[in-house]
Amino acid sequence: MTAPGIVTRDQARLLGGDPAILDGPYLLDDRSAPSFRRVFGRLLLRADTVQVAVSRIRLSGIDLSAEEVERLRLVQLVTSEVNLHRLGLEAESLAHDPERRLDLEVMKRLIRTGRLRARSAPLGGWAPDFSVFSSDGDAFALLVGPHWFERPFLYRGPSFGSLHGRRGAERAVAWFGELWREAHDLEGPVRQVIRRARRNGPLGQNHALDTFEGAG
Repeated sequence: MTAPGIVTRDQARLLGGDPAILDGPYLLDDRSAPSFRRVFGRLLLRADTVQVAVSRIRLSGIDLSAEEVERLRLVQLVTSEVNLHRLGLEAESLAHDPERRLDLEVMKRLIRTGRLRARSAPLGGWAPDFSVFSSDGDAFALLVGPHWFERPFLYRGPSFGSLHGRRGAERAVAWFGELWREAHDLEGPVRQVIRRARRNGPLGQNHALDTFEGAG
């Protein structure tokens, strides 16, 4: 039996087999190989549920492949800061970027199939951002740190994150449940953004904010 909190050999293989991972929580930074983004994607491949708590949503920072989310049955996203106007501008920008349209299409499929649920907790507050990955009800990994998928990072200094095993994941699930229960649904505000965007959007095109069609 693996010691509580220790990253398992299966998880180590996801990270390229680095033996240092077996000794305990694994530290990630701007120069890590694999990167935070790569670790996130590899964990998604094993999960059917992911619970994400981020202080702010950045559509321009979302970069997930269809393969990575294919197995997911549920994505729960809670955020403490939502700027719907900025969200709309980001979605429009991505929709007109040929290299980023597929990212929006992935989000669109998650929402239309009811697998993505989002809530806002403006009075909740937490630090740092975190994601819990589960499969068949078993929370097997916790990823902590700034969920910034791009390189270089926003700041010149280091950006630290860490990967934890089951013990950390189970504790984080409990915390996430509290945040989720206190948060309120984002469906109404997002649908208002969609309506405004359709009125103002270019005619004859599939508007970017159709990404949110069918939410809930």
